[in-house]
Amino acid sequence: GCLNSTGVGASIVASGTSSVAADDLFVTMTGLPAFEFGLFYNGPGAVSGFAFGDGLRTVVGSVNRFPIQNSGAAGAISFGPVVGHANASFPIGGQISAGATWHFQGWFRDPAGACGSSFNLTHGLSLTFTP
Repeated sequence: GCLNSTGVGASIVASGTSSVAADDLFVTMTGLPAFEFGLFYNGPGAVSGFAFGDGLRTVVGSVNRFPIQNSGAAGAISFGPVVGHANASFPIGGQISAGATWHFQGWFRDPAGACGSSFNLTHGLSLTFTP
């Protein structure tokens, strides 16, 4: 994928644990253009990546989208707790249970991006959830 308009690639990280019961998992993407909108999405499958916008999409299958947020002056978006939101908002096939592996990626607007698609992606993040 292309670097975004900040001159770097955006990153996604997890904080907290992958425990369903603890429900303390947050995902954060950094290195975004300031004051742009973005969201996290997850899905059951992952691939090495194919062109999508200015990035490489790695999450495949029936995806679930988390709420849209603004990156603010810091160029970062954080969301969580992930499990509680997924299990209250997504259809049964998108709910998170112990033993399941879900793949996450960040998607964000980048109108000034180097490759001209007006949006880009973070790399992928895979998590296997525990009880």
